[in-house]
Amino acid sequence: MTEKIIYKNKFFNIVKKENYYFYDENNLQVMILPVIDDKKFILVKQYRVPLKKNTYEFPAGGLLNKFENQTNAAIRELFEETGIKVKKKNIIKMMKISPNPQRQRKFVTIFLAKISMSEYKNRYKIKSKEIKNIKIFGTKKLKDFFKEKKIISGVMGLVF
Repeated sequence: MTEKIIYKNKFFNIVKKENYYFYDENNLQVMILPVIDDKKFILVKQYRVPLKKNTYEFPAGGLLNKFENQTNAAIRELFEETGIKVKKKNIIKMMKISPNPQRQRKFVTIFLAKISMSEYKNRYKIKSKEIKNIKIFGTKKLKDFFKEKKIISGVMGLVF
């Protein structure tokens, strides 16, 4: 059974195998679960063009290139999206999950970032067209956000 690349760009490939189509992102992906003092979570409010709406999410993104390792990518993504710089000792690789096993082969690697309230308060200010806000929430508020459809990512639900 041979595979044929139907479409390719710098972000992803669409592949056909017999009569089945799937896509692969070209870079490995990471998601960071930022926890403050073991009880609160940091979320970023981002505008998502395909949905035409703002959603709350944990920081996430792809590796810059084949030379960047996943831990460094998680540290970089957390900084880019929240302004918080964590040390390697405070970021823990947790698991890999498939965001869409019926259409993708690649996995997202999940990291836990342990952050203090003072690190959050002393973060760098982020200037981004994509990121609208950075907030701290407790468990109850996150559950409410799922009910209110302010969080819609299945990957985020599993990580939470």
